[in-house]
Amino acid sequence: MATSTLPSFAYSAPTIVWFAPDGIARLGSYLKRLDVARALLVCDARVAAEGLADRVAEASGGRVREVWAHVEPDAPLAAVLAAAEEARKGGADGIVAVGGGSALDTGKAAALLAKHGGDPARWDGANKVGSPGLPLVAIPTTAGTGSEVSSVAVIKDAERARKLVIIDRAVYPAVAILDPRLSAKLPPALTAATGVDALAHAVEGVVSKYHQPVCDALGLEVVRLVRVHLPRAVAEPSDLDARGHLLLAASMAGQLVSLTFSGVAHAVAHALGIGWGVHHGTANAVTLPWSVRLNAAHPPSAAMYARCAAAFGLPPSSTDEAAALTFADGLERFAADLGLPTRLGALGVRTADLPRVAALAFADPSHGPNPVAVDGAAALEKALASLL
Repeated sequence: MATSTLPSFAYSAPTIVWFAPDGIARLGSYLKRLDVARALLVCDARVAAEGLADRVAEASGGRVREVWAHVEPDAPLAAVLAAAEEARKGGADGIVAVGGGSALDTGKAAALLAKHGGDPARWDGANKVGSPGLPLVAIPTTAGTGSEVSSVAVIKDAERARKLVIIDRAVYPAVAILDPRLSAKLPPALTAATGVDALAHAVEGVVSKYHQPVCDALGLEVVRLVRVHLPRAVAEPSDLDARGHLLLAASMAGQLVSLTFSGVAHAVAHALGIGWGVHHGTANAVTLPWSVRLNAAHPPSAAMYARCAAAFGLPPSSTDEAAALTFADGLERFAADLGLPTRLGALGVRTADLPRVAALAFADPSHGPNPVAVDGAAALEKALASLL
């Protein structure tokens, strides 16, 4: 009997996803299905000021009892602990998280802590949580992290100078509501940066040591969707068709990253967020093309990058490695055309900073799945010199 070259793998996408131009109208019915009668709505001040929190609360049919509008960028640990305490104090039996990746990660972590308590640092890594927290409904207002469907929550721990990356089935939201109207007011610069984050999830996912056929299908379609629709959404923020396609792309990339995790581009992006306060998507605009060049000599990765290049609308090359390098150049031009930086210097990083960038990135577990092993902070520092 012939042998199969296909890997053994498991695939799971437990979050219920509802996509509709008026998606939040179903919030009340989903909360009822989850037996949530007293939900805490978690969001940032902008979402509250624009009246979106009130719209979501109204759509809950009275099941959202309180709004906590203190989410901060990068989901810092102090804010996560405060949200969890607010949920416990108010007797919440569920969480509704509304906003970008920071709001969704804050809601996910708060849902766990409200039920289990303690220091979330004990969950840093994979499969350390165990049982779920409070039921969570995630409603993204950006198309980037895909956190609304992922098993990952990232928390900025300033005291430990690192990002806690919690990966566990218990982290998955119960329901994700994708409503393109909710992202229509997102400024062009944030639209561009968050869209590149989704692209980074896809590109790193399809070459991850843990990638498998379902991931490849998701990732290649995300590459195509972002290439076609992100420039449209940046140029015309009210284009709901473009917004909807980007929400789908981000959600698909979120499912992918739950299975493949990330790579060296995300590890360095996390370091830039910790050490220099750089927006995560903006950091990925700089690190993603660099990571493709770093991995281009690895034949299986080069072959996949060649498929990505085709999905990105680039002409074929003579070899897979050449296609990978063409893809890296295309990613760099794409970011620049969107008004995003493409060099560390544009982020305020100087030559003298590279040892710290490399040390923070090497301490981050995200580089673990990278197809080319990172052999230490010194090697990473040397590789990053090309990005200055």
